[in-house]
Amino acid sequence: MSNLRDIREKLKVTQKKLAADIGHSPSSVGHYEAGRRSPDISTCHLIVTALGKYGETLTIEDVFPNPSILDPAHESAQA
Repeated sequence: MSNLRDIREKLKVTQKKLAADIGHSPSSVGHYEAGRRSPDISTCHLIVTALGKYGETLTIEDVFPNPSILDPAHESAQA
């Protein structure tokens, strides 16, 4: 699960605006937010850079946290 929606809404950026900033469709942003699609690493960088233009200093981990770091059970379940 990502923090994309929470961060985007906190910065008062619409899906349409973020999508334009990263060169993707608003529906793609919606899919990333809902977890229906996972952005590739290049898109993650684009998203973090775009959100940075709105005054937030972020890392990829801020927006797309590693689930195994947040939930140790996740890592053991995959083993």
